[in-house]
Amino acid sequence: MNIAKMMQQAKRMQNDMKTLQEKLKVLEVQGGVSGVNVTLYGNGVVKAIAIDSSLLNPADKETTEDVIVAALNKAREAMEKMVEGETQKIMGGLQLPPGFQLPF
Repeated sequence: MNIAKMMQQAKRMQNDMKTLQEKLKVLEVQGGVSGVNVTLYGNGVVKAIAIDSSLLNPADKETTEDVIVAALNKAREAMEKMVEGETQKIMGGLQLPPGFQLPF
């Protein structure tokens, strides 16, 4: 086992993860449910919410709120999948212990 090589690889991966974190600030994902669409940046910041005008009936306020929550959750799921895919590209198949989370 070449420790120096492992350290170089770890340093490269750390730099790649920093680059990924910056990239995630501009990458966008979308999730939508029943006329509500949410756009998130890859770092989880909400960029936009678009609501179909048919949902804006004041009598349906609770349903509209529930749909917004569901759309946000769908967008978050899409963001997590995108981040996982980008992280896997950097890791190059490196197996991490269960529960180990990246980025650091």
